[in-house]
Amino acid sequence: MLMPLRNASILQSRLLAYDDVGGTCAYMIKYTTDDKGLYLHHEWQDAVDNIYRCVKSDLLLINNDNFFIKYDSLFEALRRNSPFDSKGDQILWNGTLLDRTDKLTRLVDKYIAVGIRWDVVDTNFIEDLEDIFAEAGVPWSTEPLVPIIVADR
Repeated sequence: MLMPLRNASILQSRLLAYDDVGGTCAYMIKYTTDDKGLYLHHEWQDAVDNIYRCVKSDLLLINNDNFFIKYDSLFEALRRNSPFDSKGDQILWNGTLLDRTDKLTRLVDKYIAVGIRWDVVDTNFIEDLEDIFAEAGVPWSTEPLVPIIVADR
């Protein structure tokens, strides 16, 4: 397993939920704060990259009923608009729906049969996920795929 445990935990629990009930882009964020109560930029970066990997790997679909039909424009907007900025456009993060694909359902079903849980990382699930990412050309790495742009405030 190449993915750090923190990222593996987020991806596994979120993908199980997206497969069950769907969700918005905001659901991919882990809301962690520093000692001053400020949200951490790496949580925003991780969310953008996780969504990008899952869409490019055909695990999640961007709901076409939303106004972001082209993937590139959605990712450009996600990288520029912090999910933590109350002055920003929260509709982007909270209103853009992500839907499961048949590919995600097949992956989840394979592990539900052996008792996968949302709260305990299954290394086999994560290794399969890493293989899916690599096959789609978006392998796991610590380098950002879609670097966020933090605005000066």
